[in-house]
Amino acid sequence: MIKIKKVRRNRYPTSYEVYALGQHICTSAHKARRIIDQIRGPANASHNRGFDEASLVISQAAVNEGTTLKRLKPRARGRSYLIKRPTCHITIYI
Repeated sequence: MIKIKKVRRNRYPTSYEVYALGQHICTSAHKARRIIDQIRGPANASHNRGFDEASLVISQAAVNEGTTLKRLKPRARGRSYLIKRPTCHITIYI
């Protein structure tokens, strides 16, 4: 589930901060941080607020660990093996 372009009010009344939030993305936080480090800084487009695409810059990008999905894999002699599937939360501030 990806939530896009929420508006958060800053402490200053004339400025707004727009961010995109993706939760429970099925990848590890370590892999996602490698991608986020590459996009931090370049310009990004805005869809809902109507900002000029050339003037937008990613100010912050954060990756946090989410819940770990635990699955059981059947093994020999009626035993089971635990499989852990990590998730992460990605937040990008523009």
